[in-house]
Amino acid sequence: MFDLFRKSNAGWRGNEPTKFVIDCFEKGYFKPGIKVLDIGSGFGRNSNWLALKGAIVTAININRSEIRDAKINAKKLGVNVNYLRVDATRLPFEDKTFDIALDLGCSHMLSEEGQVKAETEVARILKSGGHLIYFGFSKSHPAYKTKPESPQFRNLEDVIKIYGNHFQILSTEETSWKPDPAEKSNFTKHVGLNIVMQRKIN
Repeated sequence: MFDLFRKSNAGWRGNEPTKFVIDCFEKGYFKPGIKVLDIGSGFGRNSNWLALKGAIVTAININRSEIRDAKINAKKLGVNVNYLRVDATRLPFEDKTFDIALDLGCSHMLSEEGQVKAETEVARILKSGGHLIYFGFSKSHPAYKTKPESPQFRNLEDVIKIYGNHFQILSTEETSWKPDPAEKSNFTKHVGLNIVMQRKIN
């Protein structure tokens, strides 16, 4: 695996929520009192914003310093988010606990085996009919040409192969944006997939 984001994930340090999360909020996926799990929550940009909107948010991350910064940001905003240091492939939650899970750039950083484990876990902790809001790098990303064997890049067929047993695809779109200068990237744009999935009824 390799890191597209040198300089401590510079491209993800913003305090504002991602456009994808805002779009999902405006479409009615998030409502006050809804239970949300943010997997790979980074510096808390989405978790803290959703808490401001009335969601009950649990946020997990493996990176201690990012959790610390996220907690500081939550305190500044006056919101309560349950930040935990947790591995996405071993979630310490009971079955069918959450209404929505966010995986915005987490599972695509795992090995192929790790991706399968992460999918099994998120399917387990979501309620039947719950939603998974997913982002990952697309095989249209310029870096895929130099790393064609990397599991970091997926197309829609790859996503369906991993998630299709437990989820149905509700919407998908390709998105692109310019790298942050601090990333010192050798390409001119990032390309990813925004996908909304629904947990099949079981």
